[in-house]
Amino acid sequence: MANNYFSINVKFLRKGAKLTQAELFKKIGFKDRTWSNYETGVSIPNLNDLIKISKYFGVSLDDLIFCDLSKKEGRNLEREEESKDLLKAEKMIKVQEDNIKLLKDNITLKNDKIKRLEKDLRDMETYIKRPALTKAKP
Repeated sequence: MANNYFSINVKFLRKGAKLTQAELFKKIGFKDRTWSNYETGVSIPNLNDLIKISKYFGVSLDDLIFCDLSKKEGRNLEREEESKDLLKAEKMIKVQEDNIKLLKDNITLKNDKIKRLEKDLRDMETYIKRPALTKAKP
């Protein structure tokens, strides 16, 4: 027979919902000892009660009975964190790409200015090297 994680899962789900056993059995409509017996593995609910529990917690019957939800939830949380980290990294890459483009544009502008200044310098050197015009004597 496959592993039955029901008792582990109902305790995990209840604690995840931050509910006491008393609060939960009142919300779902079970007797006080019934829920305790489910969590300790003393008894297993009938199909109708299993459906009621799975609907309340929003999990499938298969997961409720045959999966260790604490491990599954942990993997889902890890994936969510990885997704958030990936989105942050993608945003940072986009910002860095934008910064690189701005720097390249700035370099191009500075290079153009350097070329203009070099031309102005050559023009000045040419002007300085010209022989001085002497005034004709009357």
